[in-house]
Formats: sequence, C-alpha cells, structure tokens
Amino acid sequence: MKKEELRFLALGFFISALLLAAFQLISPSPSASTAKEEVTEKKDDFQEKYESLLVEHQQLEKSLESQEESTSTEGETESEVESEEKPESEETEVPDEEPSSASPTSIVFLVHDGQPSSVVLQNLLEAGLISSLEAAEQYLTDQDLMTRIQVGSYELSPEMSDEEVLTEITIQ
Repeated sequence: MKKEELRFLALGFFISALLLAAFQLISPSPSASTAKEEVTEKKDDFQEKYESLLVEHQQLEKSLESQEESTSTEGETESEVESEEKPESEETEVPDEEPSSASPTSIVFLVHDGQPSSVVLQNLLEAGLISSLEAAEQYLTDQDLMTRIQVGSYELSPEMSDEEVLTEITIQ
C-alpha cells in the first residue's frame, strides 16, 4: 500500500470513531436508563412498605396498650366485659389518672420528601384516615391543594373527616 492510501484509511477510521463517540453521547444506552428506573421503582416500593409497616406497628402498639390497660384492672369485672365486647380495631379510653399527649385513637402519619400525592393519599386510605381515594383526589383538585401536601409528621385521627385530614397535611 502506498503512503497516501494508508493516510486515507487512517482518516476513515478516525472519522468513524468520532461518529460513534458522538452517537454514544447523544443517545445513552437503554440499559443505563432501565437500571435507573428499576432503582427508583425499588426505592418507591421500599418506601411504601416502610410506611405501611410503620402504620401497622403503631396500631399494634395501641392495641397492646389497650389490652394492658384492661388486664391491669382485673378487679373491675365491668371494664373486662367492656374491653372484651369491643373489636380490636377500636381503642379503649385512657383513664383520667394517666395523662396522655395524644388521644388514644390518634395515628402519627408521615409524609416523606419527594413522595407523590397519589402515594400519600393511598397511605391515608390504608391507615383508615380517609374513606375514598377518588373523593380525596377530587377535594384536593377542587381546592387547588394537590401540589401543597407538606412533608412532615402529623397526628391524625380516624374520627376526623376527610376534609379535616387533607387540610391538616396541606398548606392553605
């Protein structure tokens, strides 16, 4: 091969390498974006599981507290009968002797940073704090509060209306 032919061959390889590098920069490989989506989905799944377990744990603690209260008053047969008649989901009243900062039926509800409003509403529904997912979404949309859900910890009660719960976790 002549010198001139080798130069053109080298120039062709160089231009091909430049085109491939430019193409790779413009369109990243699909496996990298897929991996990012999978990590994000796994993170969201973990967060949802954590919150549901946290709510379940709080409900179990309250149930245990109410059972301990009913067993601590063994001498009073009336209180034993009343505690046996109530379903486990209901909480017993705290006696006046034991001061409490929260009512026995209150639930500490957490809203995490970056959590979409749909996940927050689903968690509220699972915790028994709202009655309908669709009604809650409609209320937030009508009141222009869908994007105003605030990160934080809220002490909410199942006895509160849906509007009260949603107003509590949003900025007006």
